[in-house]
Amino acid sequence: RQVNQSTCDQFGLSRTELLGRGVVETSPGEKAHLPGYIRCLETGEPLVVNDFCYDGDIRTAGRRYDLRATRATSSSIVLTWRDVTERFQLSQRLAASEARYRRSMDNAAIGMCLVAPDGRFIEVNDSLCRFFGYDAASLTTKTWQELTAPDFLEADLNKVDDVLDG
Repeated sequence: RQVNQSTCDQFGLSRTELLGRGVVETSPGEKAHLPGYIRCLETGEPLVVNDFCYDGDIRTAGRRYDLRATRATSSSIVLTWRDVTERFQLSQRLAASEARYRRSMDNAAIGMCLVAPDGRFIEVNDSLCRFFGYDAASLTTKTWQELTAPDFLEADLNKVDDVLDG
């Protein structure tokens, strides 16, 4: 019944070409959401679909969307969608980075850890536990300062101060 310019731009069609056409006719990928649109129209229950991709739709290949449908009147719904491809890609890269970190930490032959600015161990790997002779639970109750040989402590504290100062 109504479309905005963003909708026209998305479909590559003018308002005149879009008005009067069905959602499924315009975008075959919407067929999967049709039961939700009907439920929204009949019950007023909004439809919320996060992070979906139109399958087999060349126009939107590789794009991700958040979709919202709300009942506007007893015979119509308002349908909005937002391109969230960039957010999806960022979340994929973040997940990959976290997986690399986890593999590195868990499988490293050398001791690795995360420490708080005050020196408390936040996370330790098995190699570090073996090196110090503590299990992870015990090691995370300590600080690196407690485990550093006294002859090296002052120099190491200076290095940490340099890092914390940027």
